[in-house]
Amino acid sequence: MAARLTLKNSNVQFRNATAEQLGEGEIALNYHESGPYLQCKASNGEIVQLGGTYVSAIAPLNPIKGKQWLNSSNDRLYIYSGSAWVGTQVVNVAGELPEPSAMTTADLNLDQPSTRLLPDSSGLSTQKDLNIWIGDALEDLDGRIKTIEETPPGGGEEINLDGYATKQDLSVATANLPYRIETDKVVREADAPAKTPLNAEEGVRPATAGGEIQLVDNLGYFSNIVFQGFHGIATSSDQSGIVIDGREIWDKVAALEEQVATLITLVPPVDYGDVTIQGGNDYQNGQCWLAPNETGVFTCSLDGSQTHGCTYQWELVRGDGRISGSTTLSSVTLICTASAPNTLVLRCWVSHPTTEEIVHGEITILVQNPD
Repeated sequence: MAARLTLKNSNVQFRNATAEQLGEGEIALNYHESGPYLQCKASNGEIVQLGGTYVSAIAPLNPIKGKQWLNSSNDRLYIYSGSAWVGTQVVNVAGELPEPSAMTTADLNLDQPSTRLLPDSSGLSTQKDLNIWIGDALEDLDGRIKTIEETPPGGGEEINLDGYATKQDLSVATANLPYRIETDKVVREADAPAKTPLNAEEGVRPATAGGEIQLVDNLGYFSNIVFQGFHGIATSSDQSGIVIDGREIWDKVAALEEQVATLITLVPPVDYGDVTIQGGNDYQNGQCWLAPNETGVFTCSLDGSQTHGCTYQWELVRGDGRISGSTTLSSVTLICTASAPNTLVLRCWVSHPTTEEIVHGEITILVQNPD
């Protein structure tokens, strides 16, 4: 009985074997009626076609290297190089090249038409199709541009500009209008003189020239954007745009700083004198006592000749206790939380805004139980 040899095969059009399905030198068969062909795995692992020609006006899908395609629309043979279809030369029976003839790109197949184009070009096959597609797209774009140009701003009815002031109105104005930045970038200073009325006998009151810049659009219509300076801020326009100048304020600040420096020199020097802190029980020579959990009031006093306006800052620098209330007054309340026997040290810093000198006083507080 004769043995039957069957290759790996498929009858699905354009389905090729993969490198994993074949060993080196192994052959597979695609026997679809559109054009059966063999496939082989080369030594480099690539799947290539052996013989077989596909006949159609449309290029076959999923081609592999060596695939042959006879384009029935122009009777020309193409071979797939692995990356693109390459057309072959037509040779007559005598082996000679035919006479040159006019060539056209109309029937050339497009390589991987994309759906990313607008509109969708995935259904195109030849260069002729693409040319028609480009023409239709340009015509559609031209129509859209005309629609936009003919549509009023905002998409509704046209805006009625009657009654709006324009820059042409300046030629007949009886008083100057607010300063403007126009598209011609004309220089207009904020301190320009006021416009003289055309007929002073009518009592038309001239307006102030400087201090306000009102923008106009490219058609000369006034906008609602206004730049105006107050309290030493000056506004003007030049060829580059709007100028906002605060030099007048700077000059005033510099003058005030000079005045403050002069006043400081007139203030007599601070004389703190001796800093003394008193309070607690049995105060004597900078020392007193408190019982545990007892509250004491302590006062910082100065015996100098110039102490008005001094500021105070209290702190407990040693021992366990808590200052109750504000620490920036001349007197402070201290709650002793230490157990007996123990020692607390309370300090008060004294300063004055007209001098950098800072002085302080301290009191030692003994913690003991009452007799």
